[in-house]
Amino acid sequence: MAQKHPDEPSGGDDIGTLLLQGAAGAIAGAIRRPGNIGSSTTDEELSRFLQHVFEHQPTVTEKTKKSLGLHNLNEYLESLVLDVPQTKSPSKSGHHSKSPVSKSKSATVSTGNGRIGPEKVVFDNESHIGVFIADQERLLLASQSNFSTAKANICLYKGKWLYEIMLGSKGVMQLGWCTLKCKFHQEVGVGDTENSYSYDGNRIRKWNVATCKYGEAWQTGDVISCMIDLDKATISFARNGKNLGLAYTNIKVGPGYAYFPAVSLSFNENIQANFGATPLRYPIDGYKPIQDAPKEEYNKASIWIDCLERVLPSLLETKISANVKLVSDQARDRKSVV
Repeated sequence: MAQKHPDEPSGGDDIGTLLLQGAAGAIAGAIRRPGNIGSSTTDEELSRFLQHVFEHQPTVTEKTKKSLGLHNLNEYLESLVLDVPQTKSPSKSGHHSKSPVSKSKSATVSTGNGRIGPEKVVFDNESHIGVFIADQERLLLASQSNFSTAKANICLYKGKWLYEIMLGSKGVMQLGWCTLKCKFHQEVGVGDTENSYSYDGNRIRKWNVATCKYGEAWQTGDVISCMIDLDKATISFARNGKNLGLAYTNIKVGPGYAYFPAVSLSFNENIQANFGATPLRYPIDGYKPIQDAPKEEYNKASIWIDCLERVLPSLLETKISANVKLVSDQARDRKSVV
């Protein structure tokens, strides 16, 4: 995008990092028993406690034994996750299957299953029209010009797909789909050209060169689902999970036609896209998110959640013991004063 938001964080505070910090804090709290803080017994108990927390038995080298302590617990836990041979991942049946935790992220370009483009879907940084303020993930956009247009870095040529747009404002915006051949400028956006299609809930209309009444008025905070069925050549939209009905039928499909998620925003309008990296707010039966959920991040988060579930009872016991000791000490002090 043309600009970055000046207050945007570095991007390290993802859910996996937060869960790691929570797990480390819980483990540290669980073994800090009264009278044990700062002693060599603490580090010995930490090693034993880790055996209890993790289902597998972590490999502890002589170097690790000497260095492991509360001061480097976060780093050690992160290394343990990378060594976990198998962990849980979700399946459609609701059961858990096993898959390894990868140590590297893939930037592979996928050309199968009806999609062409990277595994991670974001708004393209090179092809936008107008000026945007964007976050570092290139999912949140705020228009800074008359009618700014951006499309995603992936296109679709078969199958049933959807993505979601959360509205940060409720003004004039045209959300939908376009092909590579569509030419936009700051007066012509998504839906104003042949082979581009959009929904505008501010004016309650749909657009494909011509325009007509469609849908319902949207509000700030709404989630708009943009759906395309390339097998039946249809496009439809939903607002907060309510299907607004078929918007277009008989769109052009087949050789030479592939559709990009695309949005056009008036000045100061802003949105945040979810292409599937996080669970959809309103899944639609039969339609698949454009991006698969990141397995590595899910696996790590699953491990930390399991870790917290095993740590919390011990943490609660420790806190109760500490409170009992505090009350006992206070009572003893009062008795000595009397």
